[in-house]
Amino acid sequence: MFLQPGPTSEAHLLHSSATIPSRLYENYDARHHHTWGVSQSGDGLIQVLEPTAGDTAPPLQKPVDMRIERDVVEKLVNAYFSEIAPILPVITQAEFLSTPSPPPILLYSICLVAAARREVPQNVFDAIRYAVNTVIKAEDVLSTASIVNVQSLLILCMVGDCHSQFVPTALSALWIRLGTAIRMVRVRIIFLAAMLYSLTLSRRLKIWVFIEQKR
Repeated sequence: MFLQPGPTSEAHLLHSSATIPSRLYENYDARHHHTWGVSQSGDGLIQVLEPTAGDTAPPLQKPVDMRIERDVVEKLVNAYFSEIAPILPVITQAEFLSTPSPPPILLYSICLVAAARREVPQNVFDAIRYAVNTVIKAEDVLSTASIVNVQSLLILCMVGDCHSQFVPTALSALWIRLGTAIRMVRVRIIFLAAMLYSLTLSRRLKIWVFIEQKR
């Protein structure tokens, strides 16, 4: 894995060729993605770590946008847990840190909501929104009922702009994704009962409270 591809690397040749449409190399990016690790520093902040050369990502964690810088991700994650999570704690900092390599959809959803703040440059918000939409499509998030996908969709639904730059499209996508998250929990109750009861009581309550507020 090349964190900084040289001029003769496959990644550089693909991304620097103006005649190659970006959609043609999205699959390459999805297969040879960049993963982040997280830990907690001595001052209580979350650290986002570069993967080592020997790290291999789990097979289900496919797409991640390599163009988002590590320090940007780190600042956004810490901003989310210091400013946003206390208001609506879909996931707590302790729960997030319990997974050293968080799923891309959860990590990028957290970053995207934090990037919606006014002090974050628009190009950063746009890049993360593109990464989130790519992950949702590549990992078929809307069709896979899991607690991570439910949490990620609920987090994304905090901000309408997270779904599209066009207002009508954004509102439509927001309701589709929120409705999908609710159906994952409420309609497929037989499948999800075991999954929900395997969680701590606090995590179950946070998900249910959020859903009831959105009804």
